[in-house]
Amino acid sequence: MVEIDRSGLNERLEQHTSADRLLSAHEFTTLVTSLIDGDAAVEYDTGPSSYARYTFAVDLHLAQSYFDQWIAAATNKAVDAARQPDPTETSLVATLPPDADPVAQQAVDRTDLQLQTLLNRADSIARIAAPYFDPDERVFEAIVALPERGVETRVLTREVRPPHGDPDTRDAIDRLRGNMSASARDLFEVRDLYEKGPGGQEEAIHAKAVIVDESRCYLGSANLIQTALTSNFELGVLLEGPAVEDVVKVFDAMFCRAVPV
Repeated sequence: MVEIDRSGLNERLEQHTSADRLLSAHEFTTLVTSLIDGDAAVEYDTGPSSYARYTFAVDLHLAQSYFDQWIAAATNKAVDAARQPDPTETSLVATLPPDADPVAQQAVDRTDLQLQTLLNRADSIARIAAPYFDPDERVFEAIVALPERGVETRVLTREVRPPHGDPDTRDAIDRLRGNMSASARDLFEVRDLYEKGPGGQEEAIHAKAVIVDESRCYLGSANLIQTALTSNFELGVLLEGPAVEDVVKVFDAMFCRAVPV
């Protein structure tokens, strides 16, 4: 236990801290009242005046523990006050095998239907990250329709360039372009994110995302191929709101890194 009073504490503050002012009578009273309430101090030498003129016996260990809790609580309160609620809306989508439990099927929306709806809602720009494409899937038709109605369309995929090209993906891209008018192809840009070195693959796209108008997006496990959209077990989320802006930033950075094809 150590003895403190207001004048002694202020003297120590001047000597050992960079405090730019001393404790007022009110501040000292608040401090010692809190320590007493926390069982870290007791009145030692009292008088007819206020706490500001008393001497107190303080348990330094208990006082330190009390102050640590006090600082933590104040910090958490400040963080909570500064944190704004994220208005981004989220919903779960999934692809399940056709014979999956009906309860599970009814619990979430279908990936393929939600992707078609998302693409059909695009007004100005669509960004699509997909390692693999299936030219026979219905989502494929929704992609073809994007530039035909004036929507700028950016596709980030992989292994389209020779000599490491994937025949199925390259065929899917060729079919996409082949089903578009000349004017629509001007709004359709494909880039390849895949690099192979002496030791094998060095970097490649693995992410799957569909982003429309910088305000809505799908993030999930499903490639844009038939099995991933009809019979695999795939999970994803639909986002709508400010968080989508961060997804756009990441996509654009990777799109700039990729090679036009």
